[in-house]
Amino acid sequence: QFVPTHHWYEKANEQYAPNTCHADNWSVQNKVDYYCYKDEWNSDCRQWDDAAVTTFRTGLTNCFKVAVDLFDEILVAPHLDEGLKRGKWRNFLHNDPLWKDPYGYSFWSIMHQPILAAANAAMKPGKTFWFAVEGEWYSCFCQRLTIKMPKRCASCFARYGGCFRVLQESHQFASCAACTAGG
Repeated sequence: QFVPTHHWYEKANEQYAPNTCHADNWSVQNKVDYYCYKDEWNSDCRQWDDAAVTTFRTGLTNCFKVAVDLFDEILVAPHLDEGLKRGKWRNFLHNDPLWKDPYGYSFWSIMHQPILAAANAAMKPGKTFWFAVEGEWYSCFCQRLTIKMPKRCASCFARYGGCFRVLQESHQFASCAACTAGG
């Protein structure tokens, strides 16, 4: 199982000390000011750019190729964490995954597109690719993801002779694209 994790930055959270639990605000509704990424847990959260997206996609492609050689099924469950380590919870983040931040990046463009591109490059006939599109963020993807994202996923996933499935709606199984080769 792959659990790629990206982050959101919310300026309002700068007022809280990092690495602590703020019981009075952990469940307050959050918003994305912009998406960011970290190279490691204690690094600063940096804004996305095209080079970072390419690096992410290339790294995933390389990992997926190894995994496809070792296993019959690959599961990817993307995560989105709060980038300032202020104890905010993703399930209180009400955000449209297709919304673009002020720098032009959406959760779709930094997470879903690179994952699907990497899977397209790595998958082989007879293998199954499971994609938990919502990760642990399913409470806030709401109707837009539930209705539109599987179709968007299917249109981005090439027919490689294997099986592509989406996990969504609180881990209910739904087919995003028809499985081939008896899948």
